Amino acid sequence: MRILMLCLATALATGCTAPAKPSDPATPAPTQSATEAPATSYGKTVSASAFVDSIGLNTHFNYGGTAYVYSEPPVVAAIIGLHVKHVREGMLYPFGTQFTSLQHAVHTLSAAGVRTIAGVQATDLMAPEFKTRWATWFDSVGGLAWVEATEPPNECDLNQCLENAVTYQKTLYDTVKGYAPSSSVSVYGPSFANASSYAATGDLSRYMDAGNVHLYTLSQPPETTGNCRVSDACAGGATTGSNIGNTPSLETQLSVARAVSDAKPIVDTEAGLCTTVDSAGGTRYNNVPRDVQAAYWPRYLLHGFGDLGIPRMYIYEIADDGISAPDFDQCGLIDAKAQPKPSYRILKTMLDAVDRSGTVPMTPLAYTVSAPKNVDGNDVSAIALASGDGSYTIFVWNPVSLFYQQSGNGGDSSHPLAVATLAGNLSVGQTFGSAQLTTFDLTTGAATTTTVDASKPIPLSITPAITMVTLKP
Repeated sequence: MRILMLCLATALATGCTAPAKPSDPATPAPTQSATEAPATSYGKTVSASAFVDSIGLNTHFNYGGTAYVYSEPPVVAAIIGLHVKHVREGMLYPFGTQFTSLQHAVHTLSAAGVRTIAGVQATDLMAPEFKTRWATWFDSVGGLAWVEATEPPNECDLNQCLENAVTYQKTLYDTVKGYAPSSSVSVYGPSFANASSYAATGDLSRYMDAGNVHLYTLSQPPETTGNCRVSDACAGGATTGSNIGNTPSLETQLSVARAVSDAKPIVDTEAGLCTTVDSAGGTRYNNVPRDVQAAYWPRYLLHGFGDLGIPRMYIYEIADDGISAPDFDQCGLIDAKAQPKPSYRILKTMLDAVDRSGTVPMTPLAYTVSAPKNVDGNDVSAIALASGDGSYTIFVWNPVSLFYQQSGNGGDSSHPLAVATLAGNLSVGQTFGSAQLTTFDLTTGAATTTTVDASKPIPLSITPAITMVTLKP
């Protein structure tokens, strides 16, 4: 299941405030000259192998009538093609009675080195013989070859079972750690749909290896503050700085989850950017067009790992399933026919370009990105990934909104936002044998790559889509 709404009112009060309904969907974002603000510099470098390892994918190979069943081989191939080694597929017991396609997917993925979070359903967890069920299922799927982590029932506060959250967590932890073959499996904490549920549940850190949160910004970009920024164009008369509603910042959502996990690391087991359309072909509420999904996903992953230090973020999901709640049935990186969306193509190009070896210690790259501040008064974003072969991949983007989603029920019109391109420069403080600059077409996901001279400042046209610079020894 997906998160339906993460509400954050003042002092974690119960209930949500819907965004103000815009009345002028045609309002463009302000434009800006590249000379309006002083230049800024960056130098952040993170491990390329660690970044790739931070990416996971939600899957639903038990969803009959979907691409997961009737197109299982290409869905599995799409996972492997992204170099992703982590998925989130539930504990489906007994394993031998599940879809043949699900069993095949588990065997194929585990043989390729992919491992899963095993989400446990309440009916299994509360069964008197749960210890036996867990041991039987764990052994039947190949044990540690498939299972690397487990978690209690998904978003149980949506299913009137919040009062059982503590019992769920203790039972799961004691069972997994008490069965010797699975004692090294990580036990994650509970995920909740409503912010108030974390505080209501309280500290369970002694019964988990890591906390759990679902970081959705719905139709907002990953860098959202939870308030209307200038780049949002704040349609409908909302003023800059006013609360958007049910879209708090990622930082705030992480902070709220600490009521349960305390100082333990927090894994993001669901993060989604959905592209569902209504019967009239318009973007549904809380969703974005495919080109915006393509712009935001690389930023989501880079910002989450590089800036916020999230150890792993699971994309919701690899394929459109077509049967989930109306706002969450087309969240995939590939569609219901297992065809790649632009977001998949861009992520694959990114991850293909990054050397994933980790044999050489990471050395920070001496580099600077000079660019004016954007219309929100913020710096452009830049992160370098250091690979074990001595190569580096630098990503630069303007962290502004590309799309403003109006509030209300499904079918509300939405509008793209005009964003000025910022002229900048990338300067590298060491010599490389080759350098390539790659930009992306958000409507198709196609990449355009040119050779550049890294011995002098590289001109950049900085947009809300990533620009990628690859430097090799």
